[in-house]
Amino acid sequence: METQITYSVTAESIIHRFDLEHYVRRLFVSEARNNPYHNIRHMLHVMLECYEAAVYEEVPHLEIRPLLIAALLHDLDHPGIRRSDSENISDTILAIRKCTLKKDHRILEKVCNLVRYTEYPNRSDLPPNLLGNIIRDTDMTQAFIGHTAWVNEVLIGLSLEWDLPLTAKHIDQQIAFVKNLTWKTRWAQEKYGEEAKANKIAEYRSWKKILFPGM
Repeated sequence: METQITYSVTAESIIHRFDLEHYVRRLFVSEARNNPYHNIRHMLHVMLECYEAAVYEEVPHLEIRPLLIAALLHDLDHPGIRRSDSENISDTILAIRKCTLKKDHRILEKVCNLVRYTEYPNRSDLPPNLLGNIIRDTDMTQAFIGHTAWVNEVLIGLSLEWDLPLTAKHIDQQIAFVKNLTWKTRWAQEKYGEEAKANKIAEYRSWKKILFPGM
């Protein structure tokens, strides 16, 4: 049986510990703040997951801050519509370059490169990199969090951003996404392994039965 990994931290404690206040303030005025899925909730989720994964993977302390900045800002000013993710990433990196503090210019390229690991479908031209693998994995875990919050955030949120009605086909697509998930980090393999994936697929099927009986 897979072990549940939990750490008693809050978003606020991480923000203060790693001096992220400036970037959080930028996030809260981002064009993405009111998106149905790619919003503040999603970016804070990825930040928390990145911290947990970094602790588990024993990432050196000095390497954690650029990872958390990238996590916080990886969908900065996301338009909340369905378009090429390479366009989204390019726009995000441009926005990050504009808001980076002078003291963080030395880590700017590292932050921007980490954001590139969140592009979906995942890029095959990026070299193996633990921090990149962490942010890549954590960006795909939101459906696994919360008892029912994911229903609104993932099922409803993504369908709204894609400007599509919620249908049985949409749920089937999400089921296929979970089935095909492959994790790059030991942290994700333990926390969201085959048992967690099977449980999530069962949840999707239950909601499909509730919403679309007979299909």
